[in-house]
Amino acid sequence: MNNNSGNRELDCDIVCDLLPLYHDGVVSDTTAEKLEKHLTHCDFCRTEYETLCTELPIEAEEVSTKEKFRDMVKKMKRKRNILTVTIVILLCVVLVGGYFLQMQFPIANVPDDEISVHRVYRYETEQGYKFFVLYSLPCYNYITGDISVEKNADGDTLVLDIKKPLIAQKYEKNGLLEEIWAYKYGYSSGDNGSIEYVEFDNVEFGGKIV
Repeated sequence: MNNNSGNRELDCDIVCDLLPLYHDGVVSDTTAEKLEKHLTHCDFCRTEYETLCTELPIEAEEVSTKEKFRDMVKKMKRKRNILTVTIVILLCVVLVGGYFLQMQFPIANVPDDEISVHRVYRYETEQGYKFFVLYSLPCYNYITGDISVEKNADGDTLVLDIKKPLIAQKYEKNGLLEEIWAYKYGYSSGDNGSIEYVEFDNVEFGGKIV
């Protein structure tokens, strides 16, 4: 009984249903043997199988196109991610660089009410007039002072303009919120290194006449 079933010829409808599986190699050896035997003498099924074999490259090409599109999308996402990371890094560099530059170069005046002048001395030396100022102000980084002489109705005024970085914050130094500074300066004018002594009628320090 089993032998008769094993030798039974397959129907063409069944063969046509099995041809895709046979082409992909996923049928059993027994079924493959029967299909091959059927194809040797059945022109219709053999034509169907040949048609199936010629159509598969087209399907493979469609799959390949999908793969190419998928790869292209991945590459575009990768480039976009790289561009985003690059922009973030450049932005950080600009912000950090700007912060560093502003902390290095004082550009903002220290408020007048934050400066306390304790002593001011002026004396004459062989090199010209000099003065000595003892003052205190909040703790900042990169404090600097610009010196200039201004002429007005009250006479010549020696002006000391104290500056700090624009975004500098006050900080505590040695447990104190402000520190004492001693400033010495000698002023003379003239060309080619010659000395022209200048009389100072006033000294303006931190926006105040002292």
